[in-house]
Amino acid sequence: MPAGLVVKELVTNALKHAFVGREGGTVTLHSVVSGDGCQVVVGDDGVGLAPGVSWPKPGKLGTLLAQSVKENAQAS
Repeated sequence: MPAGLVVKELVTNALKHAFVGREGGTVTLHSVVSGDGCQVVVGDDGVGLAPGVSWPKPGKLGTLLAQSVKENAQAS
């Protein structure tokens, strides 16, 4: 369940912010399960971050949620 919450937050973030000024785009979700655990990658072909901006932004609710759930899931 914690992994699902992190994925939900990342996909929601991509849908809200990645395609500003565009009619659409592609969000990808790739997961691999192995004996070591599970790896999940969320990506998009959106506008990207402005120069000098880093993610995650400290203090933002989405960042706090993703970091908290990631820690609870003992994920990296």
